[in-house]
Amino acid sequence: MMQLAGSSALLRHEYRRAFRTLLIRVMYGILPLALVWFIKPAFEFVITGSDVTPAAEQTAAGQFTLWGPIALTLFGYSYFDDILNHTAERLRAWGVGWTSIIGSKIVVTFTSQIVMGIVLFAGTSVLFDTFIWSDPLPRLALIVAWSGVMSGLALFCVAAGRNTPTFILMLYSFALLYPAAGGGLAPVQLLPSWAITVGKFVPSSWFMRAIDDIAAGHGTFNDIGGELAILVAWAAGLILVSAVLFVIRQPPKASELT
Repeated sequence: MMQLAGSSALLRHEYRRAFRTLLIRVMYGILPLALVWFIKPAFEFVITGSDVTPAAEQTAAGQFTLWGPIALTLFGYSYFDDILNHTAERLRAWGVGWTSIIGSKIVVTFTSQIVMGIVLFAGTSVLFDTFIWSDPLPRLALIVAWSGVMSGLALFCVAAGRNTPTFILMLYSFALLYPAAGGGLAPVQLLPSWAITVGKFVPSSWFMRAIDDIAAGHGTFNDIGGELAILVAWAAGLILVSAVLFVIRQPPKASELT
């Protein structure tokens, strides 16, 4: 019971800490919508007289695969900052395990990603006056699944990177890879064959495929169940690999980061 109470207090602390970076988190939601707003006239020009729903869906999903990894920088800075200022060391001295320390940050990251996805899809829906209001549950399930992948990615990058510069480099590499190989920057149909092949091994491609299915009118859970399962498997796999890395190599000490 004491451990549960301690974890709860740690989680509340992390949410209060996240609130102090609220402006940055809001900007991570506004900037993608600003980009959507800027390219909206292009869609209206190219797709005159046609249904813009597929384009709007793909735009929202593509921005989410791009900005989702970028927003994880806040997780990395929080994690490494706790090590550098010896907060993690003091928590460990009080009996708080690494699982609780990192877990509380991941919960905040997971919920932040979900909020970002909802804001992005809802905002794009308002801008294009289309899609999300008809049947939001499949999209919400995909947002939650993709947020799980992003949480796993955050864990993997701190476990493998072990310092802020390497973490940031890995994160931005994934921020470029995911939308590019997954169809977030251009429709999958326009990608070269090699990119389509690579995309099968990138989780963002399955997220984009599910969104395309919904836009095409195949938006039931039966239709996107396969893609959802793959995204959940990706999230679980990243978390498992990260856990193994943390077991093999304990989180770095402050002296290793200076």
